[in-house]
Parts: sequence; structure tokens; C-alpha cells
Amino acid sequence: MSEGTIGMTTTSDQTPRMKILLVEDNADDADLLRRTLDDVGSPLFDLTQVERLEQALTRIRTEKFDAILLDLSLPDSQGLETVAKMTVDALSVPIVVLTGLDDERVGLAAIRKGAQDYLVKGRADGNLVSRVIRHARERKWSEQRLKDAIRELAKSRQELLGTLAELNESHAQLKVTQLELVEAAKMESVGRLAAGIAHEVKNPLATLVMGLDYLQAHVSGTNGTLTQLVKNMTDAAMRADTIISQLQQFSMPEALEVKVADLNTITSQALSLVRHEFNKHGIQVNQEFQSDLPQLWLDANKIEQVFINVFMNAIESMKNAGTFTVRTYTKQLDESDASRLGGGRADARFGAGGHVVVAEMEDTGTGIPEDKLEKIFDPFFTTAEMGRTVGLGLTVAKKIVELHEGRIKVDNRETQGVRVTIVFKT
Repeated sequence: MSEGTIGMTTTSDQTPRMKILLVEDNADDADLLRRTLDDVGSPLFDLTQVERLEQALTRIRTEKFDAILLDLSLPDSQGLETVAKMTVDALSVPIVVLTGLDDERVGLAAIRKGAQDYLVKGRADGNLVSRVIRHARERKWSEQRLKDAIRELAKSRQELLGTLAELNESHAQLKVTQLELVEAAKMESVGRLAAGIAHEVKNPLATLVMGLDYLQAHVSGTNGTLTQLVKNMTDAAMRADTIISQLQQFSMPEALEVKVADLNTITSQALSLVRHEFNKHGIQVNQEFQSDLPQLWLDANKIEQVFINVFMNAIESMKNAGTFTVRTYTKQLDESDASRLGGGRADARFGAGGHVVVAEMEDTGTGIPEDKLEKIFDPFFTTAEMGRTVGLGLTVAKKIVELHEGRIKVDNRETQGVRVTIVFKT
């Protein structure tokens, strides 16, 4: 039977009619179905018949149908794969499968493949066929609404997850800010205490130093033991004076005198000042400077002080022999860098994509115990031997770097030793 339309006349009351695509190659079965629908008593359906699956696919790509009646035994397609192929193009059109087998399993299998319902040929009257077609359409609409709802839920879930991630990030930033506020309050209290101690001790210490200078001048050469004793006392007093000076610098840092400066020049100058200490301890120094660093606004003297402090800590950790590497370079920060430097919403200056100048120093010393890494910038904390240092060097260094709106980070290297990273925004 050739492709054609099984016509239905329009009723006088203009009752809405459903446009049905019948995919059936058997003329007798097609005629039986038409007569079955005629038994309903009102022309409610317009049937368009095709004999092959390919013809059906062509029609549904160009025309709109309210439902499809699909035979499973066609010249160009057999069995349940016919349903699978049809559902690819007829995404929104309900499908009712026509089967010649009075086997419920075939119908259920067709539904699992994507059909909405099934009919056994010759076993249904017009009312049943009409009801199945209408129910199939309602079921398809329900399925479509369910899919739309699922898509909306998935979209809402993604939006919720995004909002939750933002809340978690904000919460983490809030905790960091709270810790920074606590740390700032602690540092302020320590600073006031340090200022008071320095003020009370500075003048008596100056008197002691003057007295020791007088004794040293008058006992020199007269008594070896006494001379050594006075010298030891003088050294101890001078060390105490250095500690007091550090306390004053920590509690009341001088105003910055920033000028356009070259970080390579400052680093080289600091290295030259401690070169003798490196040589004395048998430490090899490697310099890896990027030649075209951008100029920075820095207080050269204070940044030099920071480098000297880092260099001396490295020397202390390596004792006898080792390798010290200092390098400078520019870098565009990625997400991991931004996280490590505390960039992000709280401080966009060190966010991902920003450009910075980096000074990086690595030693092959003993490293820092992991449980002490978080304390290295605390006032008076030190990993050195008792009596070697008061533990204000890195505290002051961090304060100087932060006054330049920079960052300083200290980490243990994966192999051996410590890496100190100082970062300035360009």
C-alpha cells in the first residue's frame, strides 16, 4: 500500500481532532484500525499512514503529530529496535506500539524502550484505541513535565552547590580574617609590652655599657683573667643592647622611605654584607637573578635588613657546609599561588592572574619541624639554640614586608632545607 492519508471529515462543531501518524505496511491492518476508530462515533482523529520507518522519520521531522501508532514488523525495521529508532526523532511525540502478539511482555519491553503504551491488533474496539491514544499523550506530557522538572532541579542543585561553595569560601575567609584580627591584637599587646621593656631597660643598660668600657680601658693588660671577664661582660651587654634595639624596632617601626628600587641590586648588596659568613661556614652560594625585573617602590635599607635576616637564618641552619640559592623572577599567579598567598576576595592584589616579583631563597639545612612552622613569625619564637637569638628577626622581617604590601612565606623543601618566598605586587 502506498503512502497516503486516511481521511476524516471535519465535524460541524469543529471538535479538536488529533493528528495521528500510523506506521503500518499491512493494508488490512491499517483498514481495520481506521474502521475501529470510526466506531467511536465522532471523527476525532486524522490518520496519516506510511509503510516504512524511514518514511515515518521523514514525516515527523517536517510535520507535527499528536501521537504515533507504530507497528513492530516493518519492511525496513523489525522488533523493539523500531521503537528505539523512533524515539530518537520523536522526542516529544507519544508512541503506541501495535503488535500482533498477544504477549504482555512484548508490550512492556516496548514501553521500556520508550513507548507510552501498546495495543494488540484486532483485540481492541474504537473506544479502547481512542482511550489508549489519549492516555499515551497525557503520559508523554507528564514524562516531559517530569524531565523538565528534573532539569530545573539539576540546574537549581548546581546553583545551590555554587552558592554553597561561595559560602564555604566566605566562611573560610572569615575565619582567616578572625585569626588575623586575633593575631593583630596579640601583636599589638606584645608591641606595647616590648616598648615598655625597652624604655625601662635602655637607660640602665647604657650606664652599664659605659662602666664596662671604662673598666676595659683600665684593666687591659694588667690581669688576663679580669680582662677576659670584662670582655665577656661587654659582649653580653652589647647583645642585650641589640635585643633592646630589636624590641624598639618591633614595637615602633620607623616610617618607610620608599623609592624606585631594583630588587636584584638590594639582594646583591645584602649578600655582599654576609658573604664572609657564608665562606666561613663553607656554604656555596648560587645566584639566579632575572635580568629584566620591573622596578619596585621599596625602602631599600629595610628590605636589605629582611634579606640579611633570612641569610643569617640559613647560615645558622646549615652549620658547616651546604648550598644556598637565591633567585628572583616575575610570575603570573595561578589559583594555587593565590590560595597560598591569601589572595582572593579578601585581598585581590594577590588573586589569580595578578603579576608579582618574587625573591626566593632555599637552603640545604635541617629544616623546621612541621609543628613549629606556624609559629615562626611569633615574637620571641626561635628554633635556634638557647642564647643564640632572641627570636625577633622573622617577626620584624614579616612586618617590614607587609608594610610594603608584600607577602613572606616559609616552607620546608621536599628534599631538604627551607624555602623562603618574598612576593611584591608589580
